[in-house]
Amino acid sequence: MTLIITELSHLGIIMVGETAQTVECLAPNHTIQERSFVGLVKVIPVPELRAGLSYWGWAKIPPQESKDGIYMDWWLQNLASQRANEYNSIEALAKLLEKELREIIPKITDEQLEEFHWGNGGIHLAGFVKTNGNDLPCFWSIHNGFSQSNNELDPHIVNAHYDVPPQKFDEGTAIFRNGDIDVYSQFFDSHLTNYLQEVQAKFGIVIPYPDLNSRAEFWAAQIKFISALYEASGYLGRQGLSRMTKVVGDQVTTLTITEKGIASYFTR
Repeated sequence: MTLIITELSHLGIIMVGETAQTVECLAPNHTIQERSFVGLVKVIPVPELRAGLSYWGWAKIPPQESKDGIYMDWWLQNLASQRANEYNSIEALAKLLEKELREIIPKITDEQLEEFHWGNGGIHLAGFVKTNGNDLPCFWSIHNGFSQSNNELDPHIVNAHYDVPPQKFDEGTAIFRNGDIDVYSQFFDSHLTNYLQEVQAKFGIVIPYPDLNSRAEFWAAQIKFISALYEASGYLGRQGLSRMTKVVGDQVTTLTITEKGIASYFTR
């Protein structure tokens, strides 16, 4: 599984993603069970464009069930670096990704669309674009499944969606999250905002501190919390209670971008 987060604000762009892959393996009792491996790179800088890429869902190209597939992080890194002569803008890179993925990602079926309404995999692409003399952040999502903004697109194939055209953020943010977000959003969306407001009101503690690095650490901390939560959890299924697979890795890759370019990039 995957958990990635992209945020656009007046401070800049933040992209964070964990580093695990969950695969089905033969267990000693001869049953098929999930096992988690770590070390994938799910956030990739594109310094020439003052941009970054991250991905969710598709572990391999072709998809995960193919034993001969190329791991998605290798495929994406190779495309960004080896085919740089084929794009000179963020939009051109988005269209190149759309074209390539349409050729190699099988069409999603109607049955799969019922389970994965917004698609079974995709890519975040965020960066700065000079518009009317200003360097402004923008965001593309390239995925199959239905679109929140354009219901005329064929959801069975991969489409490039221009979710946030270049715009100035004086206040507020644009936040995009994909992957294993059900448990994550249930906790953080329901409880975190009120908690942070109470902490500030009672103790004067402002979380996060309003700069780019602090906000990046804030998002990374949320992913690490979910990772630790899974490690301490069990799953109540048809055969009773079993240990929960740690489907979200505890190491997080963090990328920050300003109008000047890549500001930071690390995994820890």
